[in-house]
Amino acid sequence: MPYAQSDAVVYTLGCKINDIESRSIITALQESGYTVYEDFRPAALYVINTCAVTAEAERKSRQMASRARKFSPTAPILIIGCSAIKSPKDFGRDNISVITSQNKAEAVIDYITGAKYACSGGTSDYPYEKHLPARTKTRQFIKVQDGCDYFCSYCIVPYLRGRSRSRSVESVIAEVKTSEAQEVVLSGINLSDYGRHINASLPELIKSVGADIAARIRLGSLEARVITEELLSAAKSVNFCPHFHLSLQSGSDTVLRAMNRKYTTADFYNKVLLIRKYFPDAGITADIIAGHPGETEECFQEALQFVKKCAFSDEHIFPYSVREGTTAAKMPQIPVPVRKTRAAILTAAAKESSLAFINLLTGKTFTMLAEREQDGYITGYTENYVKIYLTDRVPLNKLYKVRIGAPYKDGALGELN
Repeated sequence: MPYAQSDAVVYTLGCKINDIESRSIITALQESGYTVYEDFRPAALYVINTCAVTAEAERKSRQMASRARKFSPTAPILIIGCSAIKSPKDFGRDNISVITSQNKAEAVIDYITGAKYACSGGTSDYPYEKHLPARTKTRQFIKVQDGCDYFCSYCIVPYLRGRSRSRSVESVIAEVKTSEAQEVVLSGINLSDYGRHINASLPELIKSVGADIAARIRLGSLEARVITEELLSAAKSVNFCPHFHLSLQSGSDTVLRAMNRKYTTADFYNKVLLIRKYFPDAGITADIIAGHPGETEECFQEALQFVKKCAFSDEHIFPYSVREGTTAAKMPQIPVPVRKTRAAILTAAAKESSLAFINLLTGKTFTMLAEREQDGYITGYTENYVKIYLTDRVPLNKLYKVRIGAPYKDGALGELN
């Protein structure tokens, strides 16, 4: 397939923050005259935004570099992101350049214009790109924080993303005001740490953003410690989506200590109850790691029972992945098959919990953001993050009142109310 010298591909792996940063790169490239695609095709330039949170993510990052070369063997391939910082030598080939600057969009533009770019180590004190991410009309993710100061035993991210740093409230609001989306999602590598170094706070940010926009507000992943009366009261005061994605990681106190997590299961459960006090129909989802070093069979059974007790609306289950350079990598390891078996058991429990949550909501009315057509339905998510399959043919990018029906696939059927 022929391509123009101004065609570029930006491909993203990993977290929502990576996706936001890739959208900044897309904006920067478009401003420089490029036509940008997000799927693989022949092009004059490739930018691969990598992930290193698991071994599988790193493998896929390397695989995508090879895939780009197959499409256009001589085109420059720029490798950025966490895997570039962690393992730059894994990508070293003729037409590949590894860029380890945290200011990704600026580094890419510096490269293509021939300027000197940050090619080794270090993170920027400035937490945000100069180029605003390409806008969407449905759900806009807004990066408000980067980095992490909490060195959990299993996690490589603080070593790659650097220390926690936050954008000012004013900077966030300025970006939010440019959004055309029906929903904005305030996001960060450790969103719960927002404002700690700049005399601001997450409740303050929620109230300030909510006072300036009509769009509904959703939060990215949170630590349970940040769930307070102040935060929930702030959320109640604005057009807030009552969906809380909490970083649990384990339902065993023994494993939590091994993970260097700073709470107990009792602490966590009290936060779940507090959320339900303010938002009875809230969607509460969680990240959980299966098979972390130190997780005995007894610990795992404790964790399984705790997860069932919390009655999450959904769960993201991950078998533990060894990350060299972390404390957990030096601990005695649980065999991989055991990790996978435990992850499968947790996943089965998660499906039961999700089904029970939807059954509790059946017959109730919520607001759905219509996002796309799928298998003959209009699909989108309610404020408490239930995926709705709507038979009515309604225009996209709008909010609709829908009545929850029977469970269906990974969500529920819905009808206009």
